[in-house]
Amino acid sequence: MQPTAVFLIPLGCLSSASGLLLMRSAKDAEGPMYCSPRWLLGFFLLGILATMFDVIVLALLPLSVLAPFAGLTIVFSLGLARTGLFGPAEHLSFADIISTTLVLLGVTLVSAFGPHSDGPSSLSALTAALTQPVSVVFAVLSLCVAGVQLFDRYTRRAGHKSSDEDAAPSSFGACLASSYAAASCGTISRM
Repeated sequence: MQPTAVFLIPLGCLSSASGLLLMRSAKDAEGPMYCSPRWLLGFFLLGILATMFDVIVLALLPLSVLAPFAGLTIVFSLGLARTGLFGPAEHLSFADIISTTLVLLGVTLVSAFGPHSDGPSSLSALTAALTQPVSVVFAVLSLCVAGVQLFDRYTRRAGHKSSDEDAAPSSFGACLASSYAAASCGTISRM
C-alpha cells in the first residue's frame, strides 16, 4: 500500500464528516443556508477538499481497499457530533457505539487482509498526469464553472429572504453536478 494514500484516506473522511456537520449546523443561520459562512466552509471541506483527497487516493489504491474506508466518515461524524464542536453535543446510544466498533473492525480487517497489489500508479506519475496542459485547463474550467454557479446563487438570493425551497438546487441541476463530479473523478483516477 502507498503510505501517502493511507494517510490521505482518514484525512478525507475527517474532512467529509466536518463538512457535513458544518453544513447541518448552518440551518439556524439567518437567510439562506448557502450564504452562511459555516455552510460555505462545510461545502469547501466536503465538496472540494474531500473530493481532491478521493481523486488522489483513487489513483494510488485499488477501489476494493478504498471503499470500506468510507465507513470512517461515519465514525468521525459520530465522534465530532458527540463533542459538540459543530452544534449541541449529541448523545451516543449503545447501538451507535457497537456500530462504530464494527465499522472500525471492518476497516482494520480490509486494510490488513485486502489486496496489496503494486498496480496503482505512483504519486510522481499522478503528479505528471495532473500537470499536463489538458488537466490544468480542465481543473481551471471546472473551478470557474463552480465559482460562477456559487456567485450567481449568492448574488441572486443575497438581497432578499428566500424560503428553503428556493435555496435548494433543482433535481436536474443536482443530478447533473453529481454526474459531472463522478465522471471527473473516474477520469482522473484512470490517469
